[in-house]
Amino acid sequence: MFQAVKFKTRMFAYVLGLLLLAVLVVAGITSYNIYNRSLELGRFLIEQEAAKAIDVLVMHHKASQSRLNAVMDCLLGRVAVEELSEGYDARHELVDGIRREYDVSATIFWLAPEGFKRISTNVLQDGQRLVGTALSDGPAYDALRSGRPYDGFSNVGGVFRIVKYQPLVRDGRVVGAVYAGKRALTPEYVDYLASIKVGVKRYAYVFDDQGRLVHHPDASLVGVDIVERFPFGKAMLGMQKGLFEYVR
Repeated sequence: MFQAVKFKTRMFAYVLGLLLLAVLVVAGITSYNIYNRSLELGRFLIEQEAAKAIDVLVMHHKASQSRLNAVMDCLLGRVAVEELSEGYDARHELVDGIRREYDVSATIFWLAPEGFKRISTNVLQDGQRLVGTALSDGPAYDALRSGRPYDGFSNVGGVFRIVKYQPLVRDGRVVGAVYAGKRALTPEYVDYLASIKVGVKRYAYVFDDQGRLVHHPDASLVGVDIVERFPFGKAMLGMQKGLFEYVR
């Protein structure tokens, strides 16, 4: 009798163990499926938000390009190339008028021995006009020296901008240049980026085709090279489009 009870107890324990194992397996599979579905949903939401952010940025850039084209036509029409000298528009009346009329930055350059020198500008840095400073070496400088216009992006006065440069030619020789630029990321667009909410820890940032951060919630990171700073930077920079996952 005692042995029969002992056997039944063992059988009960065995069956209970199997049931418990089955429950754990089912719970594990369910949790795994929930995790995968949550991950897929997270990826979908991130891709959707990124696509919307890009669409908004593209529309903004198109509008900015249209305005900059109008400003460049205005500058080329108003700057008297035959009168251009190092003291031209010294009171900044022309470029300040551009600011009032179009709300963009504008500069007139004189080609001095040290390079393209800003002789009239409405670009401020630390509250001071960037008069007397020279255009830095780079794609814009190379294009102007060769007598070609340049369109692109550049950090001007500490602000990342959509820029246009056009050489000024007199008697077949480049004697100066004009510049027009507009913030690549307006305060309204930055606010929009801050409003993007996917997950608990989330934020949006923007970098250019050289890998330089042009917007980040941590302002101290703006201008940082993502390839040099982050272990995932090189892989991310090499992507044209898609979802990049990084786990640390």
